[in-house]
Amino acid sequence: MIYEVKVKTSAKKDSISLISENKLKVEIKAKAEDGKANKAIVKLLSEHFSVPQNHITIKRGSRSKNKIIKIED
Repeated sequence: MIYEVKVKTSAKKDSISLISENKLKVEIKAKAEDGKANKAIVKLLSEHFSVPQNHITIKRGSRSKNKIIKIED
């Protein structure tokens, strides 16, 4: 499944909100530096969708707040 993800870093808590069928809003505590935010996003999505972290790929936007993420079953 492919998701459009809007990310907010440095949030008070980690959370995922469904905006529409294939759009998510992800808030994470990690800061956007040295790839920490991307690692936190992959970990959070992995727990949320109950899939291993290696099944989640950031296809586009690794340095942007708007990302395209692929999650394999």
